[in-house]
Amino acid sequence: MSNSRRVLFLSLFFGRLLGMESSSPTQSAIKLDIEYGMSCMQNSIPYMQDRYEADGQFFGVYDGHGPDGHDVADTLLKHLKAEFNNHKTNSGLPESFKKAFAATSSQIDSSSGSTAVAAYFNNQDNSLHVAWVGDSRLVVYGRDGKTKYATADHNALRADERERVMKAGGFFWGMRVGGKLNMTRAFGNKELTRNGVIADPEVGVVTLAHGDWGIMASDGFWDAISENNQAIHLLFSMRYELTQNPKLMSESEYNKNDGDVQLIQLAKYLQEYACQKHSADNISVIVFKVSEHEDAPDLEGTWYN
Repeated sequence: MSNSRRVLFLSLFFGRLLGMESSSPTQSAIKLDIEYGMSCMQNSIPYMQDRYEADGQFFGVYDGHGPDGHDVADTLLKHLKAEFNNHKTNSGLPESFKKAFAATSSQIDSSSGSTAVAAYFNNQDNSLHVAWVGDSRLVVYGRDGKTKYATADHNALRADERERVMKAGGFFWGMRVGGKLNMTRAFGNKELTRNGVIADPEVGVVTLAHGDWGIMASDGFWDAISENNQAIHLLFSMRYELTQNPKLMSESEYNKNDGDVQLIQLAKYLQEYACQKHSADNISVIVFKVSEHEDAPDLEGTWYN
């Protein structure tokens, strides 16, 4: 027996003898980082109304609609994160998001509107807090590729949203609120607030782990995907291609302000897939990967690592 093995054996033996069971640290005790890459494209429509932001802790995708939807999305880009930081307390992050959405909504007086999905990573306990209105979506996947958490779009397909809108005095015509808007929650749309369209967010939380992945995107992407799990399989497939052919990725082609080059490439690949499936809408995609602190995302090992 080597000296190192003898030391290990003795430490385990005496540890058990003294009642000191060995244990691995809990997931919340492991400090995690989020690396991200993001991309936004106008696609084939003549105007650009998507906005997005990410800094490794706060993430947001805002999809404007209506003639001045870009102005509403710009207001979200300018104010939502700032309002969240103004109201942020680690013990009440869901309430912080609700106050931030309300404060930002109070600054919007428009017949046009915007969706919003936003998330904040609390590195104290590795939790990701999420708030959203509309049909921009966030899906978090485990390292096995299975969905851990997903937001649920606010539209007439949800029985609870149909009931809420009708109780507020609204009505649906052709699956649209007031016959106009296909979402039941959004910023702006001041003529439809009396029909139950609100900017009060739905909130949720998921505990992240090393090896998790996330995709946050506007409906220009999600409408081209048959189910949430299809998106991660597409991402893993492209990631595998990059491991086999690193020349597919050229750092000079990407803006470093948009995050990690490898992850930007994956975000662009998802956009291209949506275009091939005939999505004509603006498409914003943020791809993120969760790693142990100071472990940058790489393309080594299996698809799921």
